[in-house]
Amino acid sequence: MVTRYLLTPLYLLIAILNCVYSDAIFASQYNIIFMLSDDQDWAGLSVSMDPRDPNSKSKYNETPSLEALAAEGTRFTRAYAPSPVCSPTRASIQTGKTPARLNWTKAEPFFSEDDRQYLIPPTHAKNLQSSEITIGEMLQSINYSTAHFGKWHLLGGGPEKHGYNQSDGDIGNKYAADFVDPNPVDLFGMIDRAERFITKAHNENKPFFLQLSFHALHYPENALEETITKYKNKFGNQIDVRNIQRLAINENMDTAIGRLLAFIQDKKLEDSTYIVFMADNGATNRSSSLRGGKGALWEGGIRVPFIIKGPGIPENAINDTPIVGYDLFPTFMTLAGIDEHPPNLDGIDILKFLENGHSQHERPAKGLVFHFPHYQKKQEPASALIVNNWKVIKNYGQTSDVLINLESDSSEQVNLIEKKPEIYKRLLLQLENYLLSVNAALPVKNPKFDPKADLKPKKRAKR
Repeated sequence: MVTRYLLTPLYLLIAILNCVYSDAIFASQYNIIFMLSDDQDWAGLSVSMDPRDPNSKSKYNETPSLEALAAEGTRFTRAYAPSPVCSPTRASIQTGKTPARLNWTKAEPFFSEDDRQYLIPPTHAKNLQSSEITIGEMLQSINYSTAHFGKWHLLGGGPEKHGYNQSDGDIGNKYAADFVDPNPVDLFGMIDRAERFITKAHNENKPFFLQLSFHALHYPENALEETITKYKNKFGNQIDVRNIQRLAINENMDTAIGRLLAFIQDKKLEDSTYIVFMADNGATNRSSSLRGGKGALWEGGIRVPFIIKGPGIPENAINDTPIVGYDLFPTFMTLAGIDEHPPNLDGIDILKFLENGHSQHERPAKGLVFHFPHYQKKQEPASALIVNNWKVIKNYGQTSDVLINLESDSSEQVNLIEKKPEIYKRLLLQLENYLLSVNAALPVKNPKFDPKADLKPKKRAKR
């Protein structure tokens, strides 16, 4: 069996996997389509992420394609992005590891040492290392055709240096700016390329893994003019122009997704294909009752919509098990027929949570770990751990720690540390032990800190 990945050259890994996995297993491999939206609110769709919660769907957005996907699949009501910002989430999904383990916790830029902040956050290179084995490389090595279209935002030479046969290259947010009506932020161009990729893989009788990292909801002003006009006419002065544009670009993304779903159905690939939709972090402009938004470890910054459809997945179902983006690596490996997982993965196969008798305690860290030791808007450097219904937030600065019961207080208004000190101490120790075990980078006290200085962050150029 394969037991060493990180220290094994990729060419040797491929040889080993092809020896271990037989033609019979290759024949049973499923196709996988993974769709990742950008800055998507947990309640930013027209389908409820939790039908028991009226605040878990949008009053304004129209996303009929994702409604249809949810009706045919399972929604995880408590799905989380690995980070409250984009590139750490993307690196985490690719590798199956927490941002803390990867030492990749910020999208950049970092604040420099000055007198405005109490702590000096850690820094790191924004560069996906060749020593990290990605899900693309794993699946490519066992006969999959692989493609990554859309936002990469990980440098490291781009997707084709990390296990993808086809890609749009090493691109980030700015790439999408030039794509306007009739192809806003390249949404429909991405679907064109996806359809060609799937057709080629199907004709070659090869299973495929396709990741579509949509640029939406960035550059909402690029939405189809017809869609913008529709929402202007519908809501008039109820909603400002920027949010009208967000509604429009969200619907345009949904339309692109609908086209791909129809293509899969037309090709009669539904019985051999799993489809997953989620977001890279919480919204910059949230609409749910969740607290906080992008850049915060409150639920509004990390809880995201999540839908999975495929053979054996319960239809129109909801699942309350907490899951996280770094679970996708082992999940996709299972769908590809790989039973032996590489070491140091933090994720767990979420298909287990569709069965009875499986619990969060099977996780390597016994819970979901979030590490954001940085300043962003009102967020101070912090880490968090979620175990079942309990959530602890460890603040490194001058703000007190927090203990929340998410089952009774999803809006995170009541700090239970004084009422539940034993639970707080246990979870805090568990979180600190995990961070220590992966040598997580931590902020340090700033010797230049001046409590009288203007604490308002300086504006920086958008990247």
